[in-house]
Amino acid sequence: MRSISSSLPRTSLVAASAALLLAACSGAADSERVDQASSASVTELAWNYVNTVSYKTVQQLAVAPEADGRVTLFVLYTDGTLYRATQNSPSGGWVGAPVDMGAHSLLQIAAIPNADGRLEVFALGGDRAVYHVWETSPNGAWGAWATEGGTQLQSVTVASNADGRLQLFAIGGDHAVYTMAQTPSAGSSFGGWQYLGGSQIQSLQPAPNQNGALNLFAIGGDHLLYAMTQSGPNGAFGAWTRPLFDNTTISLVAPIANLDGRLELVVRRTDGEMMHSWQTSPNGPFYGSYYDYGVDNVTEFAPAREADGRIVLFMVQNKGLYTLSQVAANGGWANHLGSLAFSGVNEVHVAAGNGLGGAIRLFTSTGYNTIGQLDESGPNGPWETNQVNPLAQLSSFDVPSQAYVGQAFQISWSLSTDPYCTPQVHISATEGPHNTVLFNHVYAGTSGTATISGSMLGTVRVGAVPSCTNGAAGKTVIKQVQIVSPPPSACGAGQPPPQLYPFCTTFTSGLFAGQCWVTSAFGCGEPDAQARMEGEEPSDAIVVQESTCPAGCNL
Repeated sequence: MRSISSSLPRTSLVAASAALLLAACSGAADSERVDQASSASVTELAWNYVNTVSYKTVQQLAVAPEADGRVTLFVLYTDGTLYRATQNSPSGGWVGAPVDMGAHSLLQIAAIPNADGRLEVFALGGDRAVYHVWETSPNGAWGAWATEGGTQLQSVTVASNADGRLQLFAIGGDHAVYTMAQTPSAGSSFGGWQYLGGSQIQSLQPAPNQNGALNLFAIGGDHLLYAMTQSGPNGAFGAWTRPLFDNTTISLVAPIANLDGRLELVVRRTDGEMMHSWQTSPNGPFYGSYYDYGVDNVTEFAPAREADGRIVLFMVQNKGLYTLSQVAANGGWANHLGSLAFSGVNEVHVAAGNGLGGAIRLFTSTGYNTIGQLDESGPNGPWETNQVNPLAQLSSFDVPSQAYVGQAFQISWSLSTDPYCTPQVHISATEGPHNTVLFNHVYAGTSGTATISGSMLGTVRVGAVPSCTNGAAGKTVIKQVQIVSPPPSACGAGQPPPQLYPFCTTFTSGLFAGQCWVTSAFGCGEPDAQARMEGEEPSDAIVVQESTCPAGCNL
């Protein structure tokens, strides 16, 4: 078994299928086709590949928040076994190896927190009955599995009543709908099954109105949308109705609340076209027909809500993973797609507000044994990247070879780096007329010393590269490099010792805006000093070489 680990390398999502586990949609969108996404930034996204059990194939993911803000990820495998993994802190990595939850032959799962914060998992067993298991205390240990019975059930889903009691829904073997409500207790006991009717029901999606009364949306055998609503918060369910007069046939529905409390109904037409409708007022009726998003060929989707209230859709289209969001909370929709992956995506799920102040975390499944993870760097994004505006600065200087024959060459350095960044110092040295690599080491930390020895040193190069997490800007700046040894005669008889020649970098924007940092170059006399940037110069920096850095420049 491979453990789920936050230390796995972050890499671009090239062929990961997605199961996005989400949290929240709004307002009218026009029906013009949206612009397709550009591939410009996809390969920079900081996808983690979260490994679970190596010899099993993932069937379904579910995510639920712990009472303390951590997220627990539940993974159902095709062999019917269920595992869980929990973060070690809100927005953090994962605790050890995934834990086998002691089930077998499961067909489907749903996870939800209880009113007191205890997580509970419901599952459809291989015998087509309902099983469930729950934490015995918030953030605590898990108890034993229990059953609530049922015969030839086809699927299960769960929602919370206004008073916090869980409401379980199931499609029976007769393709009618059944429900049962949790009874207040220290554990998780339920009353008996209640028949809600319906004919040839294909799928169920519950969602509360702003006042807490539950709606139950269903797709019938005719692929039209049906709904029933509680008479009030915690009340009895009424009769089945057609919430829209639109006869568009649909195959998926996902309700989600706008910031103002109005429900948004996001649907996929049977031909893969994305559409939506919305309540005209909180707790009120729905606009009578669907509006077209202008996105087609969608196989799976899930909506979520950003911290600022905007709804964002995550959609699988032609095996790619794309996003479409509201321009403003409760408002219209953008006319272009964002892109998170361009190939290999099969399905989607999302977790939102997982201890990141409302930031979204995506989990993806390849359909094999690998789960991907992508985080927003903070509320409302952007998505984390491997490096944002990376600045890798190098000081390089020629060593007067005649002075170093048979001697050790020692240098020291000190660095400045962003929060959440661990600097890596790369030091290399060449020797001889063909610049043969003599020394090439990587050091961690903001300061240190290295000793290099060789018969005929040529060029010594010192570079700093950031390794950042939590969406940090990724700048690491060399503050100072010094030649510690050899002795003053290194530059030749009667010559002064190697000197420090500053290489000043003044930032015009970004995290270091208005600051000046020094990259140092050394040589025997200023004409011999070579100080330069390797790779791309940052767009927010002005680099100046001068004998004296400006007053206030950080050494």
